[in-house]
Amino acid sequence: MDLAKKFIHTKTVVSDSGTENVSWEVDIGALKQARGNDWISDYPQLIERDLKEMSEMFPRWILVGGKETNPASCSECGEYVVPTEGKMMCLACGEPYTLNIRALIWTGLLPVQISGVEKVERNIEKLRERGQLKLPRVSGFLLVPIRIIYPSDWPHSNPSAYYTQEFFESLGTGAPSYSHEYHMNGSLSMCLFSRWHEMSIRDVIQNRIAPHALAQVKLANGERPQKWFNE
Repeated sequence: MDLAKKFIHTKTVVSDSGTENVSWEVDIGALKQARGNDWISDYPQLIERDLKEMSEMFPRWILVGGKETNPASCSECGEYVVPTEGKMMCLACGEPYTLNIRALIWTGLLPVQISGVEKVERNIEKLRERGQLKLPRVSGFLLVPIRIIYPSDWPHSNPSAYYTQEFFESLGTGAPSYSHEYHMNGSLSMCLFSRWHEMSIRDVIQNRIAPHALAQVKLANGERPQKWFNE
């Protein structure tokens, strides 16, 4: 692997003149400022692998700093805090973030197929007509916000992954609380693993989160959980 490779992340932000794309170079050294994430120093090849794979397969996802399970936000403009130029700083205004960062979080939109899922499509169309649809829809796909949080002992335990409430509103259902049938842990947290075996963040998205999200769509359509989850 080319350790000199640069990883550029980009996000669309709202400015006084409309919207604009803001880009920055991910600074791996700045990631080390996240407290309790010593794996960055112990296994630098793992963050390199994830940055490389994510840039190839999910180029619009970004890695941000957070507190517990939520991304940190800039006190000046409310945007994400990202690792760049030797520090954790606001991606939009460049304001340094002086509070503690304890979580490293991947966040982005996951396309989830809804075409042919009649009950869900009807609900989404009703929300759209009322101006209440909060998630983007592109052709036959709903773009679902996801956040994935590294554990402090990565890669020895699994990451946590979360939906937003808007996903379940789009489906016409309430977010499940703790549910074995729906494979949810409560608080919008997905239950993805019965036993963890090491994989990259890209693997987690493609092989665990994407099928899990599609299953939620099918369950909202009235299909049986046993069809989508191995019990």
